[in-house]
Amino acid sequence: MANSYIDYGLAGDLSTDQRDGDFNNVTLDYINTDDIYIIRTDASDVKTTLTSSQFTVTVVGSVTNIQIHTPANGLANPITIAATDLIRIGRTTGIDSLTREFTDGSVLKASDLNAANNQMLFALQERADAGVNSLPTDTDGKFDAGGKVIKNLGEGTDYYDSVNKGYVDDLNLYG
Repeated sequence: MANSYIDYGLAGDLSTDQRDGDFNNVTLDYINTDDIYIIRTDASDVKTTLTSSQFTVTVVGSVTNIQIHTPANGLANPITIAATDLIRIGRTTGIDSLTREFTDGSVLKASDLNAANNQMLFALQERADAGVNSLPTDTDGKFDAGGKVIKNLGEGTDYYDSVNKGYVDDLNLYG
């Protein structure tokens, strides 16, 4: 399970409200709403990263609601969401500067300490979810994909290179 994003529509099951752009009670932790991103993947596997002008994040108490601008809700810069689309709502936590900075004699508030710790935690979760170093070497010195499909392999040039299924199928078909 990912910690830095939530995927909606994996089974082609976006609700009518979601197709209209309403993603309510999103349970994604973040430090700042500016850290939130949205990617729509359509049935042809075309990915569209929404700009901040194509969705609105509202927070009421501890509840986060996201409104994607669609023709149905009449907001600016609309996109159309189909029932078969995949919507990824995620976060990218900045690590170029500290979220909170402490000085000698400063008052330590729990919210500041939590935000400082969360900045590191979220950045590590995002790296893990993005697959940074996610193809580990097993004890036998070989890579272990953990049963996951590896996609976008090239044609291969050396005898022991991995190749894609299309290349192998063509070899079987044409010799």
